[in-house]
Order: sequence, then structure tokens, then C-alpha cells
Amino acid sequence: MEISIPALKQIVKESEFHRNNMEKMKEDFEFFEKNPIPVITYKQFRRFFDDGNRIIYEREYYFARRERLVKCALLYMVYDDQKYLDMLEDVIWTICDEYTWCLPAHLWGKDFENVAGYRYIIDLFAAETGFTLSEILYLLGDKFSDMVKKRIDHEVKERIIDAFLNRKEGFHFEQNTNNWSAVCGGSVGITFMYRATKEQFEKAYPRIEAAMKCFLSGYGDDGCCLEGLGYWEYGFGFYTYFGEMLRRYTDGKIDYFADAKIEKIATYQQMAMLRDNKTISFSDGFETGMFHTGLANFLAKQYPSVHVPQAQYAKAPDNDHNYRWGPLLRNFVWAHGAQYATENQTGYTFKEDAQWYINTRERYAFAAKGGHNDEPHNHNDVGNFLFIVEDETDFADLGCGEYTRGYFGADRYNIVNNASFGHSIPEINGIGQKAGREYFGEVICENETTFELQLKNAYDVEGLESYVRRFDLNENGFTITDTFEGKIETVKERFVTKIQPVFSGNEVKVGKSTLILESEPAISSLNFSNHNAAQDTVYFIDAKVTGNAFKCEIII
Repeated sequence: MEISIPALKQIVKESEFHRNNMEKMKEDFEFFEKNPIPVITYKQFRRFFDDGNRIIYEREYYFARRERLVKCALLYMVYDDQKYLDMLEDVIWTICDEYTWCLPAHLWGKDFENVAGYRYIIDLFAAETGFTLSEILYLLGDKFSDMVKKRIDHEVKERIIDAFLNRKEGFHFEQNTNNWSAVCGGSVGITFMYRATKEQFEKAYPRIEAAMKCFLSGYGDDGCCLEGLGYWEYGFGFYTYFGEMLRRYTDGKIDYFADAKIEKIATYQQMAMLRDNKTISFSDGFETGMFHTGLANFLAKQYPSVHVPQAQYAKAPDNDHNYRWGPLLRNFVWAHGAQYATENQTGYTFKEDAQWYINTRERYAFAAKGGHNDEPHNHNDVGNFLFIVEDETDFADLGCGEYTRGYFGADRYNIVNNASFGHSIPEINGIGQKAGREYFGEVICENETTFELQLKNAYDVEGLESYVRRFDLNENGFTITDTFEGKIETVKERFVTKIQPVFSGNEVKVGKSTLILESEPAISSLNFSNHNAAQDTVYFIDAKVTGNAFKCEIII
């Protein structure tokens, strides 16, 4: 799929959806005209090192600049108005002046002790900046002044091309098995294809290819993304952007899409969007999600098994607080001619490698997981479940919290989103699950009505000989049966929701669901900071277990 300015203009002309989005960008430009490009001071840059806060620097300064960059570029490509080009050149110049294109949070650690070397470190956003500037220069190069063209070329070559080639030991993302390897590797690869010589690309390509293989190794043969839907869209999205450009760059000689495993990965999104825009939020996922029309449509054209979700849940092209150029432009040019689904899917899916069980029915969607507690963006949550009834999530997985230094450090499992106590799983003898691959579940049974797990190894509880959790589903909901064996003193069952529960006796009303317990529960709440750094509330429904078995029912 060739990307060109004439194609972009024609798509905007033909699409009311895209015309409306461009009109919104015009309004954003009026704000840009009235407010200067944010100035980054040393105090702002070091905020993360001082108190662990990422949001202020990233949202108000770093990504605010990228917003101007991508929107002014698109506005000029579509409308040819000099005022858009003038501001575009200004913000490009400002970004080229940045001390480093890396985020402070990604400069943390012993590898980055040399302050002068920060300029040459390639993280997610340094790589994306190189990709963005390179593609904009390719598309608009004849419109820029000679000085701006030379400045882009100089900065991209020094910070990305030379930095990559000169780092003989490689960057850590080249061995990562998560989104980093695809986003960094793909962005670096695209930058090379645009700005490097053929000889330089051929020298770099084996390392880029190895990074892409590392990325794919993080997926099992079932194609399930353990990091969550947002990270699937991010990592696999950049894998796709790179793969498509590489296919064109090599005249089809290298085709990253001719692989059955890639097709499996490509179907992940339609599985993870359970009902409407409610999504599987395991790991650092989100409870709701919109989708990139460009990526979804591209994949649907590659594979007959992939379908594009319902149109009303399509993201506006710029609906991304990080303002990534790659998906933004492709949400215009790749989305053309998309055939959208018209209703929710129903059916049963089991992802064998991930141990994810998904069952969607006419009125509800249910998902539960086994797995282990050393997954990418890990939460201590083996045996956890979520339950969506019609248009609301009654029993929740909180997904990702606010990203801070502590979130990825020593405090991780004290944070409710990640901790055992923040999931719908029990404490046994006052002990929750711990982090580590040695804490895992084993699937006993899975079919259209039953998901059963042995979870004794998810806990480090002396005397626990067996803990089996069984979910039995029907048209009106499901039952949970937990059976324990061994020297068990106390068990506290927990159910997690973001809807305030109301109980009478042993029945608890939660949204459209009713939880029926064996005894009266205890209900508590906790305020926490969600991914957008806003305050949110979670409610806990706790039930004491008597004897060696527990059974409850959740009905709608």
C-alpha cells in the first residue's frame, strides 16, 4: 500500500470521517497559533529522577511537541497552506534542538551513566522520532527550506543511523521479546530505508531482523499478546509498518506476512475486543479500547481470518496521547475501503500457550486466565477473571495503573493494579500470589462451558497440597467452585469491581449482575491512580471460606 500525498488528499476528499478529523486538527492549530511551543527546562527534564513522575514532562512538553509536529504535517499535506508549513518547520527545528529524543524514564540504569551519550541512546521514542522525521522529509522534502532539510538529515543520521551502526554491542531492545523490539527495531529499520545508503541498510538489517525475531518469540503459537491489546496494537503495529515498507523496499523479496503465526497474531484484536469497546484488560491492558482503522484494514486485506471491528469503535486518527506518526498517517491511507463488522462476535476461544479462556455470549462476555506470574507487564493474577454484561464491566481486571518509576521498580506489587490483592483471586492463610515464573497455573479442563485450573503452584503457602478453581458457564452467568486440600487455616475470597456494590444478606448487586455467596460478605474500597494519573475507585467484595470448598454464583 503506497503512501503518498495525492492518495491522502483523495481519501480526505472522499471520506466524511476523515474530513471531520481534519477540521478538528484545524481547531487544534488555532490553539498552537495562540500558544508557544513548550520549552523544556532542566527542571522539567529531571522530574522523573527526582520523584518518579512521568506524566508532566511527557504530556505537557515532549508529546505536546510531537502533537504539533504530526498535525501540522498532515494539515500541510492536505491543504497546502503556508501557515502550516511555517509552524511545521519551527517545531521540527525545536525537536532537532532537543538534548535527547529519549524519555527520562528510559535513561534510568547503569547503561546510561554517560550523560553525553544520552543523545545517542535509542529508546521507543527516539526511534519513533527518527521514523517520523524521515517519513515527513520523504513526503515533503521539496517544500522545506534547505536548512531544515539538512538539519533533519543531520540529526537523524547522527542520532539513529550512526548511533545504531556504531553501537557494536547492540541496544537492549534488540534482545527484547516484547513491544520494544518491534517498535524500536521497526522504526530504526524504516529510518534506514528512508535516509541511509543501501550499504548501510544491508549492514544494519541482520540486527533489525534479529530484533523482529525476538519480538515474535514473545508470542506463543496461539498468537496471544500477554502484554494486552494496547501493546499488541503498538508492537505488532510497528512490526506491520516495517514489514510492509520492507516488502516494497525489496520488491517483495522479503515478506514478513507469509507466515501462519503472523496470521494468528493478526487475529488477536478481534478476540480481545470482547463486547463493543470493552476489552480484555489482563496485564497492562485497558478496560476499554478503540482500534486503529489503518492497521485493522491492512491486516484484513492480508488475511481472510481477520475482520475489522465495528466502525463506531474506530479511533480518530489522532486519538493517541503520544501522537505517533506511523499509525496516524496510516489511519488515513490504509483505512480506505474498510469493511467493518456490524455486531459483536459470539463464541468460545481458548489460547493454549497463554492459558486464556474467552467465552462471549449474546448478553455477556467472560474471560479468565491461567499462565504464570512472570509475564510481560506482569500482574500476580493467575486464576483471575472479568465479566462484562451488555454495555458494562461488572467484575473487572483493573489493567494498567499510572506509569511511574515505582510502577516498574520495587513498588510494583504494592500497587493495586499489579498486586494479587487487586484481582479476583483468594488469599490463602493470609498470603496472596507472588511474582515469578515458578508461580503458575495448570489447565485441567477447558470447553464451551467449563474452565478448570490447578492453582496450587500460583501460591507459596506451606501445607497447600491442591487448589482447584472451576468456572462453569451457562446462558445466565456462571458459577465458581474453589476446592482446597492440605493444611489450610484461612481463605479469603475476593471479587473486584469498579461499580459500587449493594448487598443484602449473602446477595451482592453489582451492575447488571448478582453475586450469590454462601454468607454475608465484607465490602471495602480503595482509591488509586489510573493510567491517565486520574483518581479512580475500586471495590472489593470479600467472603470467608469455611471448610475446604467455596462455591458462588454470578447471574444476570
